[in-house]
Amino acid sequence: DAEVLKSAHAFSGSSAILALLIGDRLVITGVGQVRLVLLFDDGSTRSLLSGTCDFLQDEKDRVEEARGVVHDGMLYRSADTLQLNDARRILAARNAFQVLSIEPKGALDEKQIKTAYRKLALKVHPDKQQSDLEAFTKAFARLEEAKERLESLVSADAASLKELLRVLNSEVHSREGAAEL
Repeated sequence: DAEVLKSAHAFSGSSAILALLIGDRLVITGVGQVRLVLLFDDGSTRSLLSGTCDFLQDEKDRVEEARGVVHDGMLYRSADTLQLNDARRILAARNAFQVLSIEPKGALDEKQIKTAYRKLALKVHPDKQQSDLEAFTKAFARLEEAKERLESLVSADAASLKELLRVLNSEVHSREGAAEL
């Protein structure tokens, strides 16, 4: 799962799918759990075919452990392009910076970390939720863990932490992004 999630595009398992290009026409059919999406170079997508696509709970758990996201029957490597609630976004975050929504620009200090934590803690605290209590409980625990980790790292070496944030936010899948490193 972790290897599949490294790609920039969404994936879904399929039972059987057939796509034929006949002249200038594309003919598509599928049977079972299928979804067909056109993936454009700019990162945009267009859904062409959608069938039954229910992930079993153990499959969802495996994907979440790999920091992927299952949303509307599709498997995504990150939640960046999805409109998820804060709890789901926190659970799908790949690192502590993403958990707290800390951007690479600006100062990185304990005040910024505490401010980001407080803002999100008010939104995802399990006592303030009526639905999806399990997700909000996990998200709040992950939020606290991220805050503690970043506070300890910023007090130990703020400059190295800032550099780590810059590297984690670099686009290494392109020649220009890799050259910036």
